[in-house]
Amino acid sequence: MSAPTSPKSTRIPLQVHSELRIKKTGEIAVSNPSVGLTPNDLAASAVISYRYDASTGEHIIRLEEPMSHDLTEERKT
Repeated sequence: MSAPTSPKSTRIPLQVHSELRIKKTGEIAVSNPSVGLTPNDLAASAVISYRYDASTGEHIIRLEEPMSHDLTEERKT
């Protein structure tokens, strides 16, 4: 069981070949080839949570769900 995502965290679905950019201020930009305009956990290869702690200057990234949709398909077979 994974730890709950912090209330200040942002969930970010990522696909293979996605590009995640994080600026010094904590602003994020993601380019996902097939996810489209709305983040979609089912189209993602992994889902991460991200938060920026301005007091320490740290960027905190947690892997939440690695390829969860693929695991669901495997269980069906």
